[in-house]
Amino acid sequence: MMQLNDSDMEFMQQFTSNDPNSGVRTWSGIVFARLWIPFYVKGIDKCIYLDSDTLVRKSLSELWHFDLKGKTLGMAMGSVFEYGFNSGVMLMDLSKMNNDSNWKKLHRFMSKNAIKFMLPD
Repeated sequence: MMQLNDSDMEFMQQFTSNDPNSGVRTWSGIVFARLWIPFYVKGIDKCIYLDSDTLVRKSLSELWHFDLKGKTLGMAMGSVFEYGFNSGVMLMDLSKMNNDSNWKKLHRFMSKNAIKFMLPD
């Protein structure tokens, strides 16, 4: 099992302040953890990410075999299209993500600036 390093743990903890006067959004750091998967999961080419509150009612085989057509990840549609995508159900091409300099840039950027963004899902 991979361990988060101290700087990643510190990053995650900045979102869990219980002090209402801190000005810190209290989204759990786990909201951002999915962005770290390609950096911690090694030795496999792809994975399915599911939020812990996702109820799986049938085989995930169709999702596993879904053709991403060269994209790095696929997400389920939100319950209403205007609300975008549900990042609680994702197929991730980890090998592509690990070799994509944009994901590395995103990781560096979010490590420094995530507190400025609201990404509840």
